[in-house]
Amino acid sequence: MELALFDLDNTLLSGDSDYEWAQFLVERGVLERAEYETKNDRFLLQYKAGRLDIHEFLEFQLAPLAHTPREKLDEWHGEFMRTRIAPIIRAKGKELVRRHLRDNHLCAIVTSTNAFIAAPIARAFGVDLGNAQFPSGQGDAACGMARRSGAHARVVFRQLVLQRLAERPAAARARDAPGRGGPRRNPAPGSERARLAGHQPGMKIVPVFVVALVPASLALAVAFGSVDLGPGQLADALLGRGDEIAREIVWSVRAPRALAGFACGGLLALAGALLQVLLRNPLADPAILGVSGGAAAGALAAMLLG
Repeated sequence: MELALFDLDNTLLSGDSDYEWAQFLVERGVLERAEYETKNDRFLLQYKAGRLDIHEFLEFQLAPLAHTPREKLDEWHGEFMRTRIAPIIRAKGKELVRRHLRDNHLCAIVTSTNAFIAAPIARAFGVDLGNAQFPSGQGDAACGMARRSGAHARVVFRQLVLQRLAERPAAARARDAPGRGGPRRNPAPGSERARLAGHQPGMKIVPVFVVALVPASLALAVAFGSVDLGPGQLADALLGRGDEIAREIVWSVRAPRALAGFACGGLLALAGALLQVLLRNPLADPAILGVSGGAAAGALAAMLLG
């Protein structure tokens, strides 16, 4: 069985679930913004310094919900999922999780967000957290997390992974381990690996087709424009002969424009591929590192400063 681990905040979600929940409570008047943000900033500094007391933080985070009826908590969380979480769920992340689930992989979502917030979000991705992820004796996890503090208020998502792995027989783990001499298993029919294996010949044709499109697209970009040039005029202009206006249009306008578009597109594609390779995350995009925001800020500064 293959194990697939997914980070929740700023990966499957294009935002932080803890932050979104706090903003939701502030908007509803459950939390006072100034007081909450002051305490939250103090915990953030402790976290960065490696001195965060997780019990104290969870007591602070969950205290506003301790005396709220279960029905009201469910109502709030339903609204929270619709208004704050649904808009930031990444479609390609959801599809990736579903693909692993279809292939019967063991999927786990890793997060430090408490279970009351995170469990319904995980279910939205199709990951059923169950009772294995919470400390034993916690009972009703979703409601209990909002009413308890201390050691039992922690979400231990790794217990789900460790418990499931421990349940696998030792012989099965040894057989599946690489380099142990175990038999190589063929991919299950209908699985993603089987589909990829069945499409290998077709996949080899794709790069050849893409490479052939490059000169064709450049030729079309040079051939067509607002000024109609016939095939003869275009050929003469490319060879430096014929009408001077045609040569000026081809070599001073169309060719530089086509080459610039080709270079920009290729560099953007390369940057995206490198970003995903360096972060080892197929969901990585420029927004994660702030590249898009930084570029926008730079462009705005250039326009304002001339």
